[in-house]
Amino acid sequence: MPLGLRLLPPSAGDRFRRARFGLCRGIIEDVVAQRGACHVLDIGGALRYWQVCAPDLLEDARVSFDMVNIAYSPGDQESAEAIGGNRIRLLLGDARAMPEIADGAYDLAHSNSVIEHVGRWPDMQAMAAEVRRIGQQYYVQTPYWGFPIEPHFRVAGFHWLPEQWRLSLVMRAARGYHPQAETVDAGMRMIESAVLLNRRQYGALFPGANIHSEIVYGLTKSLIALGGTGVAPDPQSNTRALRV
Repeated sequence: MPLGLRLLPPSAGDRFRRARFGLCRGIIEDVVAQRGACHVLDIGGALRYWQVCAPDLLEDARVSFDMVNIAYSPGDQESAEAIGGNRIRLLLGDARAMPEIADGAYDLAHSNSVIEHVGRWPDMQAMAAEVRRIGQQYYVQTPYWGFPIEPHFRVAGFHWLPEQWRLSLVMRAARGYHPQAETVDAGMRMIESAVLLNRRQYGALFPGANIHSEIVYGLTKSLIALGGTGVAPDPQSNTRALRV
């Protein structure tokens, strides 16, 4: 079969998100139990993610959400208000620099499949530092470089190929979430729009965090960093043994 074979059904992503969300839910429920409320900052977040993973939390008066993105679609604010009223705020901002937010301002800083999109290594370092600064605790997920299916282009081994080969593939046909690139410039922007990380790199971005492995079909599919105040170091952190 061609490399472009879509091996995972479209609904698989939602199933995986719900399964690994248990770690995040545990943090939120613990904070609510201890403090009576939980204020969540979702960096690069979307309402649909919470509707899929935790619709009950969107309706829970004890849980409030601020979402930070560089832009929103028309109607997003109205949708947020319809779902959660003033408990859901949509903020404009850059994950790499949020000086308007005070240190430790949120009970939980959350991010799902965002850090791989902010740029190269210095950009990822900047985002990780902001997450650690702003959230008293944090949950940050990213696709794992070692999983054979690249999640954005849905091509087996795509992220392991030389850059020039990847450019050739995206200029030949649409790949995953991306349309066919019509120019070299468009193609290069596509293939540079996501940079996957291995376990060692991710641990360096979140020193002291517990790095959990999401295991799918016996392989590590994504990495989840859990850290912050009150998160006890796990001796199995940054190994496949610390599983979702």
